[in-house]
Amino acid sequence: MTELHPHDPLTDQDATEPYVEPTPGAETSIMETLRARRAAIAGEYTTRLPIPGFDGMLLAEYKKLTYDTTRNIAKRAADSKNPRADLYGQMDILINSCIGIYAADGQMIAEGYNKDLATFFGLDGDVTTARQVLFNVFNNDLAIPAHHGDVMDWMQNTDQQVNEALQGESSGLRPPSR
Repeated sequence: MTELHPHDPLTDQDATEPYVEPTPGAETSIMETLRARRAAIAGEYTTRLPIPGFDGMLLAEYKKLTYDTTRNIAKRAADSKNPRADLYGQMDILINSCIGIYAADGQMIAEGYNKDLATFFGLDGDVTTARQVLFNVFNNDLAIPAHHGDVMDWMQNTDQQVNEALQGESSGLRPPSR
C-alpha cells in the first residue's frame, strides 16, 4: 500500500496521490527553472523611445542587454585610447540593443541602425557602419549620451515588469504583447 503524506488535505483528489519524498537538490533545479523563466520573461520586454531631434516622429525600439554584453562594451571603451571611446561605447550599447526604428504611426523603417536606415535618410555611400548611421541620424554628439542614459535607465528598471509577469503567470495572466 502507498503511504500518503500526513500533511495532505483530505480531499478525494489528494488521497489518491502517493507521497513522494523530495529529490535531493530539487530546490536547486526549481531555482534554476525560476531563474531561467525570469530571464526569458525579461527578454520579452522592449521599449520604444523617441530619437532626439525628430519631435516624437521617429522611435527606436530597444531590448534589454545582458550584463555580460554591456560589460564587454564598457570594457572595450575603457581599454581604448581613442578620446571618443566613451561616446563609441554608448553608441555600441544603442546599436546592440536596438531591434527596430519606427515612424510614429508604427510603421517599421529599419531593423536597427543599419543600411536600410541609411537609405531611408538618403545618406551617401560613405556611411557604411552602424555607428556612422547612428551618428548621422542623431546628428548631435550630446544627444547620444542623453538617449543612451534613457535606454540604460529603462534596462535597469525592468524588474518590476518582470516580477508582475511572473506573478501573473501563477494566476493565469501573461506579459503584455507588443
